[in-house]
Amino acid sequence: MRIIGAGVLFILPVLASCDSMLRAEQEGSKYCAKEGRQSIVLDRQQGNVLTGRGATIKMVCVQPNQVVHMQDTIGVDLLSDIDTKGAEILIVTPGSIADKAGIKYRDVVKEYAGKPIASADDLKAAVANTASGAKVPVKLHRNQAEVTVEAQF
Repeated sequence: MRIIGAGVLFILPVLASCDSMLRAEQEGSKYCAKEGRQSIVLDRQQGNVLTGRGATIKMVCVQPNQVVHMQDTIGVDLLSDIDTKGAEILIVTPGSIADKAGIKYRDVVKEYAGKPIASADDLKAAVANTASGAKVPVKLHRNQAEVTVEAQF
């Protein structure tokens, strides 16, 4: 089992089994806890024991107070960071409004329904005021480019 560091994101490749997947998550949690942070699993890819292909877990270490939960409204968790101008996407729930709109991990929401978004709290307030059935344009910063998607509530 190796931890490959890239900022706070790390990847844990493991042998393919439920037990090893759980062990990898526990190791990731221990790693983050040493820094006084919480681990959040971003992605799990289960391999096949019969073919010898392993599993991979992608995790990130964050301060617990930096996570803004919006799973019940739009289907994302955000990373609240004073250095980020906008709302950085940490987790997108499969099948959620955000997922269907094409919002991805590490996107930064810059504008929602034509209004600028300066922080995760701004986005949370804007989404809370969105009527059911509304189609909302969401301007994102993704990979050095501006992208606009439409979220259907």
